[in-house]
This record gives sequence, C-alpha cells and structure tokens, in this order.
Amino acid sequence: MYSYIFIDPEVVTDASQTGEAGLGQLINFLREHRYDCIFSETDSWRLGEELKEKIQAIEFQHERKLLIELAVAIYSNGPFVFIEGDDGISSLLELAKSKAETAEIDFILTPSDSIIQTECKWEACNLQLVYATRFEEVRQKYRPCVIKKPGHDNAHGIWNTYFRKLIKHTDSVQIVDYSIGKYFGENHKFNLKKWIHWLNDNFSDPTVARLKIHTLDNQQLRVEAFINQLRADVGYSIELKYYPGGDDFPHERFLNAEARWLQIGRGIDLFDQNEDCRDIMFSIARRPANII
Repeated sequence: MYSYIFIDPEVVTDASQTGEAGLGQLINFLREHRYDCIFSETDSWRLGEELKEKIQAIEFQHERKLLIELAVAIYSNGPFVFIEGDDGISSLLELAKSKAETAEIDFILTPSDSIIQTECKWEACNLQLVYATRFEEVRQKYRPCVIKKPGHDNAHGIWNTYFRKLIKHTDSVQIVDYSIGKYFGENHKFNLKKWIHWLNDNFSDPTVARLKIHTLDNQQLRVEAFINQLRADVGYSIELKYYPGGDDFPHERFLNAEARWLQIGRGIDLFDQNEDCRDIMFSIARRPANII
C-alpha cells in the first residue's frame, strides 16, 4: 500500500533544462505519489535543503511556484524514511543507492539514468521511464484500494504488506473505530490484542511511541479494563478517547500515522481466531471529521 521513494535533487535541474514540459512531468510525479508514497530524507536534512535550492533556481515562475507548494506540502506531512551516513560531501544519489536495501527504499528517481536500474529490492530511473518500472506496476495495482476475500491472506501477510512501512518511521499512531467501544465482543478483544502487540514489535522505538484509540463510550469500562491489562506488555503509551452517542462519529474506520490516513473497512476486526483475514478493504483516505 505504501512505498518508500528517494528523489535526487538533480532531477529538478534536469527537468528545468527541458523547460515547462520537463517541469510539468516532475510536478505530475509529485502530485501522483505524495499520498501513497513515503519520501526519503537524509539524517542531516541535506536532501531537503538541496531540493529547496534547486527549486528556487527555476526560471519558470509558474512551475517554480507549484513545486514550492508541493515541497512544502510533502515536508509538512510525515513520516519520512531517514537515510543515515550522510557526510555532507558525497553524492546524495550514490548515498541513496548504497543504502537503498537497508532503508527498504522501493524507488529512486534519478536525473539521467536512461535505463531502469533494477536491484534485488529497488529500482532507479528518470522521469521518462517511471511508468515502465515494476515499482509503478505494483503501486498502481494497490493504489485505489485493496480488497481481500475471507481467508485469502493471514495476519502476518496483511500487516507486512500493507501496514508495516507506514508504521516503521512514525512514533504516533491513531485508530478510529466506533465498533470497539460500541460492542467490544470477543473478536474485538482478540484483534485489539494482536494490533497492540504488533505495533510494539514494529515501532522503531516503542519507548517514545504512542497509540491513540478513538471510539464510542458504550462499553467504556470494559474497554478500559482490557487495555489496562495490555499496557504492561508494551513499551509505548496507549490513550483512549471516548465519544458519546454516535451520530457525529464516523462510521468508517481508519488507521493513522502522522499525516497519513488509511481507511480500513472492518476497523481492527480484520482476522478470525485462526488469524486468517475476514472480508476487508483498505484505501488511502483523508482525516475524518469530528475526531479530536
């Protein structure tokens, strides 16, 4: 569902040299990939600084304005994949390629690679070849939404394929699910425990992470008692936010990591007691209304 991408700042210069058409391609790429891709940055933030310099040097006013707006939007909406080891001197592109497998980067946008460079787990090419990559083929397959029929996957497969990369580089996750507090049946207990333990295993640093659960207050006492039993098992904090009634609370269920929102058709209740998936659906979403 989410992919990690790296954009070499030299791509901006390369696009500028082909004028408005090249810059238009770059603008379209950023627009298309900003919601379902997580962008890379160096641990020194040099990538962002160089992108800023390259964009400000563009002579085409309209395209420069659009790229500034896109860059601001991207850098205001984490999480980011941080690439370690920047010495401030070496080529950012070579740094990205050398660290791509370790950082789990899926795609590197380069200024001049005239062929698609394919490694074991990542690809690199220029703007003209993006849509011929395996990366883009997989991305387009999952981009609108993912639908799973009952029993067609298990907990490990679902979490590893669709959620792990979203969670790995954040320390703040929210779950919005009215049914937890409204019903809180055995299936909710089973799945909530699985979610809470899985998050603990996949936060990069659980000691600074937190989970906030938004739900209705019908079964507040039962939910509180159950969560209190689980708090001792994890290294991160868990906050419960209850809402009365239900008329203004969203019926759709969501998972959130920083600025990223994913609609989950069944909420936390994804798996049966054998950890096989139920009938579920995931799609990229915007922040739901009336959630504090």
